[in-house]
Amino acid sequence: RVFPDLAFSIPGDRLPTANPPTAIRRIAVGVINDRWFADADHYSRYLATLATFVQKLLSRGHTITVIHGDGRYDLEPLKDLKGALRQLGLADEDPRISSPRITTHSELLRQLADVDMVIASRYHNVVLGLVLGRPTIALAYHFKLTVLLQDFGMNDCTIELDELDCVRLGHAFDALAARVQSAAH
Repeated sequence: RVFPDLAFSIPGDRLPTANPPTAIRRIAVGVINDRWFADADHYSRYLATLATFVQKLLSRGHTITVIHGDGRYDLEPLKDLKGALRQLGLADEDPRISSPRITTHSELLRQLADVDMVIASRYHNVVLGLVLGRPTIALAYHFKLTVLLQDFGMNDCTIELDELDCVRLGHAFDALAARVQSAAH
């Protein structure tokens, strides 16, 4: 068998149990480092957009798991997002937001299996979300993410990083959540 990524060849018995979501309550939001942005201003806007969107999701009753996909490069953006959330008045100890330290592939899989939707930039966060059957929105830093979501018939679930704003993200989120809801009924 040929797979678009090795993650799709993981034997099913090695994947954590992940039932299809019937409603969107728990959302993984993945961060990526600043090297994928034209400059510091673009990176700051990315963080501000994610923080504002997380705040909006919390106000709608969702819980958030902030994930990183690369422990070497994404710990700094994880701290930066927490700083942006603090600027919006969200405390580090807010029980609605978790940011587990992920050090292995298995830990990342378990975190993704425990959510109802994935919103991420890091390629393997997106791929593994799809492998686990999680509705996924890719915040695309590279065309490979766009192509991946196109292959899944999810063109409307990709937002280019330089076009990211809360309105686009909100539309993609609402449309994908509506699809999950309608599939559950």
